[in-house]
Amino acid sequence: MSAVRDVVIRRFVTVFGEPKTDNSSAMVAEYERALHGTSPEVLHRAVDKLLRKTKFRVWPTIGECMDAVGEAISDARAVSGKLREPSGPSYPERSDEAFAVADRMVKCQLGKAALEQDWLLGLHEFIRRERRYPNGFEQREIQRQTELINRCAAGAVDMGIMHSGLKDLAKSFVENRKKINDRLGPEIDNWRAGA
Repeated sequence: MSAVRDVVIRRFVTVFGEPKTDNSSAMVAEYERALHGTSPEVLHRAVDKLLRKTKFRVWPTIGECMDAVGEAISDARAVSGKLREPSGPSYPERSDEAFAVADRMVKCQLGKAALEQDWLLGLHEFIRRERRYPNGFEQREIQRQTELINRCAAGAVDMGIMHSGLKDLAKSFVENRKKINDRLGPEIDNWRAGA
């Protein structure tokens, strides 16, 4: 059983009853698709938040669940930052070491997906900054940010008085993405699990 079914769906059924839909299996599949990759601990915290906020006996929407997952992740980071010393490598995000580690880490199935969907630069930056792979929620946020940058670079977003400068900045991100795709793409394309 998936973590989404075991944590979210089970608790929602307990509190709210069976979903009021003609196709409950399709509805559950949508929740699983949206929340896939989120740890059971974060899902429990997110459901706790939702249950405290919910005023009516109606299932929270997928969007409300995604927001609660984001809040739970932020809360966990805030608490963990206060309770323990930073661990892991101490090199700066833009150092040669950070680039080498990220270069190595993106040569995986997630890196292949990011390359194919054009968010490899965001994945690489996340790994350099956080020193780990992003969870499902964080992956979707990287993809959302990539889409926003694409729209800004195309001039499709009105950025007010700073429009020209921000458009140029977004274009530089697109150029950097192309460079990293060109540099790492062939190695990622040739990556095979277990090789």
